[in-house]
Amino acid sequence: MDALREEEYEVIHVADGEKALAWHGRRITDVLITDVKLPGGIDGWQIAEHCRATLSDSAMNLAKLYQQTHLISSLKAFAKAC
Repeated sequence: MDALREEEYEVIHVADGEKALAWHGRRITDVLITDVKLPGGIDGWQIAEHCRATLSDSAMNLAKLYQQTHLISSLKAFAKAC
């Protein structure tokens, strides 16, 4: 998250899937980055599916990032491909 903030991205960090869905309901986001495994009853796949269902007019692209991946360069490459 610090790396994204250093690149002047606005970052919203939440502790679990339920809080992520609550934020999604209140704000429009350009990018969703989530872990697949999250604490609580909602995982990252469920968050992505919920976002896809509620943003029917928008395209949703999914990218798989691994722990070893450099986040900023991966996001920039992903954005160019979209």
